[in-house]
Amino acid sequence: MAIITKRRKAYSVVYQKVDENGVTKQIWETYYDYSSALVRKREIENEGIHIKMNIKPNTTILNFLVQYATKIGRNQWSSSRYESNMGVINNYISQVVGSKKIKDIKPNFAIKTMNQLEKTPAIGKRNQIKTEYIPNSMLRSCYMLLKTSFDYLVSEQLIENNPFHEQVAPKYHKNKPYKEWNLEFVQHLFESVDDMRLFIFLHIMFSTGLDIREIGGLSWHDIHISDELIAQDQCYLCSNKILDRLNKNTVQMMNPQRIIKQFECAGFTQTNTSLILFYKDVPQKTVHIHKQVALLLRIWKERQKEFMVEENPYALLITLINGKPCDDRNMTKLYHKTCAEANLKELTLTKFKSFSKKESQNQGMSNADYFYATLKHELSLPKPKISTTHVIQLNQKSINSKIQAVLPQQKNEDMNLLIQQIKDNPELKMKLIAKLKAEL
Repeated sequence: MAIITKRRKAYSVVYQKVDENGVTKQIWETYYDYSSALVRKREIENEGIHIKMNIKPNTTILNFLVQYATKIGRNQWSSSRYESNMGVINNYISQVVGSKKIKDIKPNFAIKTMNQLEKTPAIGKRNQIKTEYIPNSMLRSCYMLLKTSFDYLVSEQLIENNPFHEQVAPKYHKNKPYKEWNLEFVQHLFESVDDMRLFIFLHIMFSTGLDIREIGGLSWHDIHISDELIAQDQCYLCSNKILDRLNKNTVQMMNPQRIIKQFECAGFTQTNTSLILFYKDVPQKTVHIHKQVALLLRIWKERQKEFMVEENPYALLITLINGKPCDDRNMTKLYHKTCAEANLKELTLTKFKSFSKKESQNQGMSNADYFYATLKHELSLPKPKISTTHVIQLNQKSINSKIQAVLPQQKNEDMNLLIQQIKDNPELKMKLIAKLKAEL
């Protein structure tokens, strides 16, 4: 039994599934049009996904694409790619193919379709300025989806040839020349950073070449910076975790043993994504840390708690002031703000990471090796710029710790137990609320 519920602009198919341990769990799968949700509901109720599709010459191209993505793509693609392709169908391809049917496909169909897509207005992503027309990367996604799906029509003898095999794929082109990183820019960036977390993050990325999600998943247990290792310049870190924001459908399909923590969303809760700390599905990566960065990490380890008002239960290397994880959104926001103030626009973090591993000109070593080998002074934490709110929070934390050290601790074990029971038992919570309302 499955039901469909509407959540804002999306439709959720809700059903129960028994996992490998025999535990029944409620599953939510999100779709962005009712027809796709209805197809999935029928599949669940029929106890299986039927690969054979109901396609005839009079079937519309849009209906075929939805069936292809739901029945075939769902088994062959990752969850993120499936959702991306469904977005491509609903947002762009549907506007071009309209009500055209499979029997209407002609040899020039691919040329006409791609020309129309190039002139289709773009749909901007959240917090991003949208372009006038579909970006080149999205055109390539449309092309690849249409090309692979039309191969199915050929195999079913519904069309003679796939017109997209004759169409040249959209090529990547630069609209304008971009700045390239050099060691002077790197030095200027480090000198311009006034946020300690960004400073630590950038040095780890430049020294190790780790991805932004890998750095977010680092904990102090992964950092090896003992006196002996520092003396021999053999400090290293082990990366086996990732901090990433994933669609909740993707999370449900993951092996539960890989998930360390699914963090609660504060504030805006009507979202299909969740911040997850999880183990990689590839072997652990061991990377050398330059001596100067290792010494910097030592300082940060000693002082990290000074700039936090909450505990850090997972011993994460970089967190927000409230102890919550610092994900890629936080870091990229800080990075772009610093670049704007330092007049370093158009220099991306991706190129910053790759530049660190490129060979330095005429030096026979990587840019990161050369940069840290020629540093004339030890690295130190920048002087922090903390907002008034954060100052109040940190001062309150200091005052509370002093009061607790002087005053005897009150035992509220019974109250804590009651609160925990209310949290764990929603039925008990509703009964208490009803009882209180009745007495008012």
